[in-house]
Amino acid sequence: MENNRKQPGNSPVASASNLPEWTVLLVLLCVVGFLFRDFIGSNDMLYGSDTLSLGYMAREFYANLIRNGVFPLWNPFILGGTPFLESLAGGDSLYPPSTLLLLFLETHRALGWKLILHIILAGLFMYKWIRSLHLGRKSAFISAVAYSLSPIMVSLVHGGQDGKIFVIALTPLLFWASESFVNRPSSRSFSLVSLVIGLIILTTHFQMAYFLFISVGFYTVFNIFVKKSPEKTFAKEHQPIGRIRLAISFGFAAILGLTLSAVQFFPAASYVTEHSRRTATTLEATAAEARSYSSSWSLHPEEIVGLAIPEFVGVSNANEPWAQNTYWGRNGFKGNHEYLGILVLLLAGIGLLGTRKKYLRNSMAVMAILSLFFS
Repeated sequence: MENNRKQPGNSPVASASNLPEWTVLLVLLCVVGFLFRDFIGSNDMLYGSDTLSLGYMAREFYANLIRNGVFPLWNPFILGGTPFLESLAGGDSLYPPSTLLLLFLETHRALGWKLILHIILAGLFMYKWIRSLHLGRKSAFISAVAYSLSPIMVSLVHGGQDGKIFVIALTPLLFWASESFVNRPSSRSFSLVSLVIGLIILTTHFQMAYFLFISVGFYTVFNIFVKKSPEKTFAKEHQPIGRIRLAISFGFAAILGLTLSAVQFFPAASYVTEHSRRTATTLEATAAEARSYSSSWSLHPEEIVGLAIPEFVGVSNANEPWAQNTYWGRNGFKGNHEYLGILVLLLAGIGLLGTRKKYLRNSMAVMAILSLFFS
């Protein structure tokens, strides 16, 4: 007798949870494309305050030279002349995606497309990281869209904060690479960790990279020494000696990543500590001035409230007259938003109440608390 009962895999619910991964890319392309439709459908430049003040001029200078096979060592147009690599006058000039876009597109278009590209990549990388944690596709899809289109990500476009957008986009990629290295150590996962670290350094936003590396280092060490060994993972690599070797190997991967980007990192480090005018200003400052300078642009308590309440501290620039110059916080001005979204906050709160993956909840909770203290 023929069995006419539907199999679980054919049910609408199961089918919805087994959508092919390319649908994530399609959704991100559609949503981000709609968000930036005016730029995509024109030949204009995507507005960014830093782009107008320095970004365009520095990239146009660099693009004109490399298109003719010349790499600049000196920029004569900034402060009477500055070393190109050492002073970071060209920003992300050695960052491969930026360089490729400058080679094939007009500079004013490349500056916008690199931001849009990384907003899309941020969602894709988040999806892959969440899936590597053995969470469902629905969870990964929601995480990808929420991360890619978060106000903090999209509003950084207004300021032309390309370095911040790059690091935010590459953050889930580094967590994904580290997760893969811990779960399945291999030359491939080792190389991926090194490559991503090198790319992040080449974005030249060293401040965000610094805190990201601390977070990933903590997360990986926590993963290695606290997380219970999965049944299908090679046992020898999760014995005490094996865990120590794994941690040391991860450290070597990080060092290799620094080596890959040494051509940018070490000249910049030497310049900022020995030759930059800002160094003399900092050394001559009083203790109070130095403390005030080091804590400037911090995430003060009122700014932290803005994580949950949109525009709690206002904003300096806005399209509508009633919203302009409403910022009352302690920083010089405010042009972006850190609001996470009420649905994201609710889902995060529900996730903390779950019973699965306790190591993941604990490590993320500790990192969140420490990040707030540092900010």
